[in-house]
Amino acid sequence: MKKSIKTSILIAGTLVAIIILLSTQFGYGQSRSISLRMQNVTLEQVILTLKEQTDIVFIFNHEKVQQITNVSVDIQNGTVEEVLDQALEGKDLTYERVGDKIVIATKGEAKSANGSGLKQTVRGKTLDRDSQLPLPYVTVAVLGTQPLLGAVSDIDGNFVIENVPVGRI
Repeated sequence: MKKSIKTSILIAGTLVAIIILLSTQFGYGQSRSISLRMQNVTLEQVILTLKEQTDIVFIFNHEKVQQITNVSVDIQNGTVEEVLDQALEGKDLTYERVGDKIVIATKGEAKSANGSGLKQTVRGKTLDRDSQLPLPYVTVAVLGTQPLLGAVSDIDGNFVIENVPVGRI
């Protein structure tokens, strides 16, 4: 009796592990079909709508994105990339998809480093724009790096990113 209970628990645990593994392997790789019609909105509104409809994390400079207004998108059964291509057309912004994340940056920031081989350590603190209070556990990324360099801020909002090519920050 004890052996059959242990076996049942082992089988159930194995099945749960397989389901989790399959959902993580295939969940991010598949693109959901997006239907989106927005007229004369900000780029930030488009991004927030995409966030609601997908599992994608968007990384971008809020000040730069808020400046992009009068954006219109009309996509039926398209991809996130098609929506972004349309929303960013004629703008000084571009995007790069890295797994389940999309990094939006100005075209100059998205170019690779100057190639000098020099590296730097970047330290900083994440703060709420309005209250100026530290923001803990925020993902901070260096745009345009391959692989994407980044860190997560600590409980006091502090972060450190090492080996950043000189000229990226």
